[in-house]
Amino acid sequence: MQETFYVVLGYVWRVAVNIVELLVVLYIFYHLNARFEIIVIAVLGLIYTTIRTVAWALFHGLNNLGRNLGREFLYLQSLLGDQTVEERAREASEQAKRADRVIMKTYIDGFFISAIWIVCFYQLLANL
Repeated sequence: MQETFYVVLGYVWRVAVNIVELLVVLYIFYHLNARFEIIVIAVLGLIYTTIRTVAWALFHGLNNLGRNLGREFLYLQSLLGDQTVEERAREASEQAKRADRVIMKTYIDGFFISAIWIVCFYQLLANL
């Protein structure tokens, strides 16, 4: 029960942090006056969201690679008759559950990164 509470709290925290980040971006654009400032900040925001998107994609790719390699190593160990295969498979299953929670949190991040990208892109187009 307590673990479920911490999992839900983790998701709520992730959403709250991303909402604050989006509100900061909106606040910054609201208080900019000069057209040049808005364009520069919008371009910087687009660069920021691009870097975060590339990191997000890299994380997912490496996570899939690691999981697949882990399965292959477990299969090879079972073929070689390793006695610790069941224990390692159980550990891999627990790690996969934790990784799935992290992946869901990255999808939350991805949604808010997309929202920031839309705000920056709109501001750039509106001020060109």
